[in-house]
Amino acid sequence: MNKELIVVDNQPSQSQVAINQPMRLIEMAISNNADIEKLEKLMALQERWNAQEAKKSFLSAMSSFQRNCPDIMKAKQGHNYLYAPLSDIVTQIRDVLASNGLSYRFEQNHDAGIQVTCIVSHNDGHSELTTMKANPDTSGSKNAIQAIGSTVQYLMRYTLIGALGITTADIDMDGRLPQKQAEPITPKSLDDMHRLYASEENPEKMWNWVCGTIAKRALTSFDDLTEAEASKAIAALTAKAKK
Repeated sequence: MNKELIVVDNQPSQSQVAINQPMRLIEMAISNNADIEKLEKLMALQERWNAQEAKKSFLSAMSSFQRNCPDIMKAKQGHNYLYAPLSDIVTQIRDVLASNGLSYRFEQNHDAGIQVTCIVSHNDGHSELTTMKANPDTSGSKNAIQAIGSTVQYLMRYTLIGALGITTADIDMDGRLPQKQAEPITPKSLDDMHRLYASEENPEKMWNWVCGTIAKRALTSFDDLTEAEASKAIAALTAKAKK
């Protein structure tokens, strides 16, 4: 029987190296005195490869975070509903975020209204943004700084929830209100209420009407309205403006 030694080459081809490790091609090009144009193309390839790998890591980390993050407990009392303040959300997600290499920060832009952007980043470098915008919450007896602060807090809370894809839940069954849970005011309705308030000749009269006729309770800001109450107020005020 004719016996031959067969050698199997398991070394990756240059094309495989280019796909998996562009930096190896850059090193080879430098050692072969490649021109600047070729090096620039290889550097661009490396940057794209790094960006793709960073995004893969980010998506994997987000998947792990959402799988392990508990429903956020809503502990603060609103009108016929419970909700989770920003500080409570941060307390409940901090450790799960860190264990998955994720972090977040906020940026603000006040050039036209109030714009808040939540930026979620991964340790490998990929980041994604979620942005919302609204007007200052001038309802109640807030001064100018308090009006801005109220809206900023509202937008920070909702951009963080949206960016991370997290959900909220009641603390327990005993914590549920006997009434049907009311939907809190949406960012669009809140913005509409601010706009109508700013256009009123007598804003204080409008505020008293919203509290006494629409909500039928004391309010600290338009944030305290439910979506149903806000919709009712917006419809009435818009119809009044057209007369």
